[in-house]
Amino acid sequence: LERMINPDNAFNALVIIDEVSDELERALVSRFGFPVEIITLERFADAQGSRVYRFDPFLHELGTNGPTPGTAQIDPAEIDTIVVPARDEGFEDVFLGEHRWYKIRIHSGMIPRIKYIAGYRVAPTSAITHYAEVESIERWEDSSKYVVNFSGPATEIGPIAMVSGGSVKPPQGAVVTTKGIAHPIFSLMGINPSRLFSMIRLRRVAPLSPAGGGQVLMALKDGTPVLVAGRAGAGKITVWGATCDRDWTDIPVRPVFVPFLRGIVNYLGARSEGAVAGIEAGEPIRVLSSAHRVGQSVQVKGPFGIEGTARLRGVSLSRPDFHDPGGSQGGRVEAKFTNTHRAGFYEILGPDEKEWVAANVPASEASLDALSEAELRERLPWLDLAVRAVGAEDSEPGSAIEGRLDLGIYLFLFMAAILVCEGALADRS
Repeated sequence: LERMINPDNAFNALVIIDEVSDELERALVSRFGFPVEIITLERFADAQGSRVYRFDPFLHELGTNGPTPGTAQIDPAEIDTIVVPARDEGFEDVFLGEHRWYKIRIHSGMIPRIKYIAGYRVAPTSAITHYAEVESIERWEDSSKYVVNFSGPATEIGPIAMVSGGSVKPPQGAVVTTKGIAHPIFSLMGINPSRLFSMIRLRRVAPLSPAGGGQVLMALKDGTPVLVAGRAGAGKITVWGATCDRDWTDIPVRPVFVPFLRGIVNYLGARSEGAVAGIEAGEPIRVLSSAHRVGQSVQVKGPFGIEGTARLRGVSLSRPDFHDPGGSQGGRVEAKFTNTHRAGFYEILGPDEKEWVAANVPASEASLDALSEAELRERLPWLDLAVRAVGAEDSEPGSAIEGRLDLGIYLFLFMAAILVCEGALADRS
């Protein structure tokens, strides 16, 4: 911090706060006419009153708090280049095509020092291949991020690979560990969940160190833990080492995001291992009870006014259950409720106790893969479809579809006629 304070181009404000939103960060930056650095200090307390504080040290990304073993100490005063990760498509279109790079998080105190920008091409290239001289760095729209404008076309160099074992790590994909493959969190992802996570990229992760029986369920390809699960008393804890927005990772725009969150919620909401208090909409709700309850009714109340009853009958114990009080001695009877076509929460008023079951939208609907024309027609047979592939560069894609009439001009003429009539009536009056 002291190395950053000097007479020329020094930042002028350091804000320490327990929580900061994007709106608050934008307000802080816009209110001050000089660079503002923000450090978030989080406080945690247990039932006994013990407290733990967590914060990211100033410029921690630069390794200013001690070098990685085998590497040299970094002096922030000597840094004049920013390195940004990029995929091939965005790199070609923006970095090389528009001669700029936008939506970057940069420490405001570092902005006056930045003279160059380098592009790191992610896998399979995994190296810096181009750099450019920086002309200006401006605020990106109404956000706390920046756009870097180049003074000219980028120059090809290298390729320069990351230093092995260095303090700066390239964006990586994640893999499910051997212990994690059979974990309930990944139950919606088939026998090889790693194939779905291999396409995501994590640019930054919080340091995780499992303790007290915690297990690493997912890690970066270099072994850094990303997802840890464990227990705290009778409860369960899952810690994800990145963000759920696009600041640290691109997982929110990947098809795996929804089934991944569904798996975490199902696991944390389970009454016991393997007995998940949730179903997919359309699946029946099965309630188990003791044999002496045979013939009794179970009342179910669901969303949108759904109500009904189901009678307890004999059943095989091999079926999954949501409500199984008591021990395993003796027989069991089952009530099955099938009117679960609407997603939402279902309240079960059984003979033993009240139970809640969540009916979720099928995880398959999280797939973002494009459908062919034949698949689309098969899924929507009642619609008269006109299908056309529309590219991002098409300026008027709607009007180009055969059989579609653009009503915009006609509506405009209709409104103009109404205004003329109103004006004429006003003149007469």
